Amino acid sequence: EGIKESDMLFIHYTWTIFTMYDRNKSLALNVKEVRQAATYFNIYLSTSQTASVICMFLRDEGEDTPVNESEAELKFSEFCELLIDIEHYIHEHRNKSFRELWEASSPSARVDFAARVFIPLILGAQALLFYLCRPVFWEDDGIGIE
Repeated sequence: EGIKESDMLFIHYTWTIFTMYDRNKSLALNVKEVRQAATYFNIYLSTSQTASVICMFLRDEGEDTPVNESEAELKFSEFCELLIDIEHYIHEHRNKSFRELWEASSPSARVDFAARVFIPLILGAQALLFYLCRPVFWEDDGIGIE
């Protein structure tokens, strides 16, 4: 079975993203670069999750991995293969910190979270401000509803 045009589109797009994040032109992406590039494929992981996924993938491919997982790197062909097989390496992690949860969230999920937290706080502060300013704008002139 040969390479189809749809495969070529994937390879071309992946190469474009790969070279965009391979800033030092080493033809390999480090953990941080892989994490950033993966967002173009709607894959959102924290830095530690990315390091773990890369090392699991490399070990499955028979490659050696560094003792410090954050030093792992992927060549272009490995990056492509990982993107194709990513669902085998991602599982629901119990995030240990807010930062990891934030890093592993899509931009829309981050905006949603911020809106859910800050809009009620802003509305509550505004209501409190209106209540506190009430005596300034609502003077008792004796003509009230009784």
